[in-house]
Amino acid sequence: ASLLTAAPHVRFGPAFDEYVHHHRIVAGLVDDLVVGTFEQITTDFGAVTDRVNRRFGTSFARFEQTPENVERVFARIDAHYAVLYGDRATERVVPRPSAARKAEKAWLTEQLTSPRHATRLAAARDVYEELAARSS
Repeated sequence: ASLLTAAPHVRFGPAFDEYVHHHRIVAGLVDDLVVGTFEQITTDFGAVTDRVNRRFGTSFARFEQTPENVERVFARIDAHYAVLYGDRATERVVPRPSAARKAEKAWLTEQLTSPRHATRLAAARDVYEELAARSS
């Protein structure tokens, strides 16, 4: 759904194919990286940073998920996309939560989970679950 929101010109079938292709490549590299699910990245990035630091002996500062810090991140995203898109930096383009993106995601999820996409959805879920199992 995120890919289709960011690239509305992409059709559903190729979006599934790209997702599976990309994540299969990542799965082949999993011993050389730290995996974080979308949920982990968006709700507890500090824990993901801790795992990166432990795995690679780094000392990146931990992101604390406070309302103030999240708002600062969103402000930086907005500023970055304002530079890139100017007055075309709409809710649809800027990659952060919004009412418009939530509604679009709900519609896209309904479409993507329809029976006509069952085979591709199963392949996408399989590769997701393979990677998600490595995210702790």
